[in-house]
Amino acid sequence: LEKEKALVDMKASGHLSGFVTKEEVLLKLSNGTEVTLRIEDIRKIVFKSINETTQGNWQTVYIQNGDYFKGKVTNEDLQIRTTYGRIPINLEMMKRIDFYNIDGIAAVELLDGGVVHGIVEPDEIDILLSFGPAIQVYKNRIAKIENPDKEATETIQVMEAGCTLEIVAGNELAKEAFVLVDGEKAGTLNNGSLTISGLSVGSHIITMDGESIDTQKIEVVFAEKLESKEINIQAKHATRAVRIKTEPTGARIWIDGKELSSTSPWQEVLEVGKEYHIEVVKENHGKSELILDLKTKGEMILLEINIPEATTEKPQLKYPENGTKDIAAGAVTLIWESDERVASFIVEFDGKTYQTKSNYLSVDADKSGKTYSWKVTAINEFGKEATSDEYSFTTMENRTPNVPNTPSPHNYSTNQPLSWDCCLCQSRCRR
Repeated sequence: LEKEKALVDMKASGHLSGFVTKEEVLLKLSNGTEVTLRIEDIRKIVFKSINETTQGNWQTVYIQNGDYFKGKVTNEDLQIRTTYGRIPINLEMMKRIDFYNIDGIAAVELLDGGVVHGIVEPDEIDILLSFGPAIQVYKNRIAKIENPDKEATETIQVMEAGCTLEIVAGNELAKEAFVLVDGEKAGTLNNGSLTISGLSVGSHIITMDGESIDTQKIEVVFAEKLESKEINIQAKHATRAVRIKTEPTGARIWIDGKELSSTSPWQEVLEVGKEYHIEVVKENHGKSELILDLKTKGEMILLEINIPEATTEKPQLKYPENGTKDIAAGAVTLIWESDERVASFIVEFDGKTYQTKSNYLSVDADKSGKTYSWKVTAINEFGKEATSDEYSFTTMENRTPNVPNTPSPHNYSTNQPLSWDCCLCQSRCRR
């Protein structure tokens, strides 16, 4: 591979990688001649296979770097430390040990189907290699130790009986919690309770925690072996600080419809596991809204909110249209369209000012032949204004009436009422 580095394929199913510590190899040829070869000149050495007697049931040891080899673990004190006791590892009745490469944490899979999780002890694993030498391997360097397939002959025995603690969820929120005993995870309260056995006599710190749960620590003391205790824990929602900054500053703040006691910038402590509707309003400027989904606890959240200026569009005048003539003198209804967010309107008509919240207004245009002008100013909730174009209309002039016609009765008739037609008013008048 490179100078003095080699890959050794083992006859007993495995391979090793490393550096050859000798610079030369002494080779005895079949005719008896001895030849010295330098390691750097050798590409490969192949050994002839010979039959040997198997030395017991070897385990296969897999190393984190990819190496693997046959060997036998010889530690007499090999055990796995769990939250409920120390369990000796009997290699004859286990199927495999999987190391997670984190402080010796491993899972021991038994031949009968059981699985035990915990920390393997001691730190150094003694291994007698199938090809002769014995070595020590630090447990974090090992990926897996695997046993040949066989049936279980015995069961794991806990080294010593311990105390038992039952933890009961006191409310629904507590069922979302996980539990640690002396800093090591022991389980969850998803089913409403958790039983922990094998605890030693003395003091233990029970911690209840979760993403949206306030961390609680409780000390439990066992005075004697085999003692049992039960504790009931009610969870509380965790809180998280939220700091609200706005541009411009000095905005009023509402959270879920409730106004806070101060304007921005401001900091509030909120329960996690909820959604919050946040609204900020700057007087004579505008407002902004957002939804804050506060799922988990953690560090302070900074909300930087830009409040846009709330402008409004100018009204669009609809009736009478600009320049309309011959509108009948009298009451005239002015109509316009505007932004729905407008709070009120100011209407200027014939030198007079009117205020309304509707988009129409009835005015008196009672002078014949007069031109009236009008315009509308929209005002939104923040006092921002927009004024329409100015329109005008003219009422009908006061004309000379037409000559009455079609008189009745006819000339020389007697005892008849008088009547005639007038084209201007298009109605029959009687006298």
